[in-house]
Amino acid sequence: MSGSMEKPATPSTHSLSQVKEIRVPDWDDHAVSTSTTTITANHSKSASSFKTKAGQKFDAIFPPHKKYFGRFTRKVFLIGVAVMILAVLALVIGLAVGLSSQNNNKAAKSLPSGSQVFTGDMTYYDVGLGACGLTNSNSENVVAISTLLWETANTPDPNNSPFCGRMIRATRKDESGNQHSVDVKVVDRCQACKIDDLDMSIAAFEQLARKEQGRVVIHWSFLS
Repeated sequence: MSGSMEKPATPSTHSLSQVKEIRVPDWDDHAVSTSTTTITANHSKSASSFKTKAGQKFDAIFPPHKKYFGRFTRKVFLIGVAVMILAVLALVIGLAVGLSSQNNNKAAKSLPSGSQVFTGDMTYYDVGLGACGLTNSNSENVVAISTLLWETANTPDPNNSPFCGRMIRATRKDESGNQHSVDVKVVDRCQACKIDDLDMSIAAFEQLARKEQGRVVIHWSFLS
């Protein structure tokens, strides 16, 4: 048999995995740049417009060429106003600090040195006509001492008791550790009190404790 055999096809020399380079059109970058520039320009324009409007309102309130009080320029006038405001603020702060200091000093009064110190319960009562023969009110700093202590004076007429009119200083440290004190005048006696207890007007009581506490422990001494 005679005949010719065909040669097999030669494979392509190009790799199927060859990566083609992809270029981003230049107009994309230009679009992004143009958009950014537009936003920045709009923002600057908006800020400039706001400043202009604010300046116009300020000039309307404080005209730049006006003479204030007939002699001061706007700049001098505004500086003076600022100084006055700062002075008022300094005065307010100073007064607040001063009042706070006075309150702290008042609360820090201690019992007289060398005096006998009593420890007992403090309560409050409805003040009226007392054993000393005087009528007082709940707004006064007055106190009733225990009848047991009262009777140690052995005075038949309670109006003439040497305890009447004597001054007492009571102190107490509150739950936060702050010391408080109050000076009260003896005007009455308390039947239900133990010998070292004090029964005070509500005005005096609330300088050492809250009304709702009702009964608290205090330390006290006679001042006179």
